[in-house]
Amino acid sequence: MKNILCLALLAVVTAVPYLKASAQEERATVTVPFSFHVGNSTLPAGSYIVTSDSLHGRISIAAADLKIHAGAIGMNDSYGTGRANMVVFHKYGNQYFLHRIVRSDVHSALFLTPTKAEKQARRTTEMAGLPLQDPVVLAMNDTPTSLAELQNPR
Repeated sequence: MKNILCLALLAVVTAVPYLKASAQEERATVTVPFSFHVGNSTLPAGSYIVTSDSLHGRISIAAADLKIHAGAIGMNDSYGTGRANMVVFHKYGNQYFLHRIVRSDVHSALFLTPTKAEKQARRTTEMAGLPLQDPVVLAMNDTPTSLAELQNPR
């Protein structure tokens, strides 16, 4: 009986760090001056809270008033890490598509695979003979302590 209890306790103690790691989500804010696509959703210009969980690849974007939100699943990108917290968009014509979220404080980056809409926008741009734009990069700030602080910055 003691052996079973010891094994159970050892299993719980071993699992705790993994549970803590999976619960950690990185949060930051970004002000996007244009409407953009995240997965199958289109979000208007505005201030957003970006939450990313690099362990599970989850990305969530919510407006300051929490009335607008979108989510997507990203893939870890060890080559995309950098020295700054930023979001990267692909631009085709007048359409912007979220492509990558980079978090320097945790040395992680998540990228989104192109959706059907993004692939179509790219094809349309190429067929029109227009040059493909360089990625649009926006800096993210540390997350405010409350949503009220985001809505009413100092």
